[in-house]
Amino acid sequence: MITREQVKQVLILLDEEYGDVFPKDNDNAKLKIDTWHKILEKHTWEQVQAAVMKLMSRKVYGKPKVGDIMEILKPVPVHENLGAEFADSMMDLLRRYGTEYMGEHVHRIWGDIGLKIFLSVRSEMRYLLTDDVGTFKAQLRNLFNSKKERADHGRLIIGLDEAPKLPQIESSNVTIVSGERSPSTIKMIHDVMDRLRREL
Repeated sequence: MITREQVKQVLILLDEEYGDVFPKDNDNAKLKIDTWHKILEKHTWEQVQAAVMKLMSRKVYGKPKVGDIMEILKPVPVHENLGAEFADSMMDLLRRYGTEYMGEHVHRIWGDIGLKIFLSVRSEMRYLLTDDVGTFKAQLRNLFNSKKERADHGRLIIGLDEAPKLPQIESSNVTIVSGERSPSTIKMIHDVMDRLRREL
């Protein structure tokens, strides 16, 4: 398990990188070391060190907190329905950070899939009413499960706003409803992408 001296090394490293992390006076420094040690004591030095390196490789706004390291150390949940956990997490992050500041946290916890979903529903989240939370959580759950399943099976996931600029193709059977693509549209995108790959 991690020692107090190792926690002190972590704080000094973060202070060198970000500034104003390790207190200058002895009383506050001792208190901070004790607090961080109590929180991190169940983890090994190697685990904490890896989490700190991962944290430092990301863009961090403000000075890092012990909670940022704990988020990285948190085991990946193994549940049948990750979508429900994603929806709960999104509501928690919305309460804690608001839509303006939660994107970084969503990406850190849920990766690219979570960030894509957040960006697609951010405007809805800004005006979410208490009565609509249950319905909205169900929508988030379904979106996440759908995108996760597609990604797990290697299917192409392209949001409407991030679709590549494709040449104009005339087709009368293309329909887009509520941001979802019809099977014929998805097939057309795959065909065009394959054609572009062959041409490159």
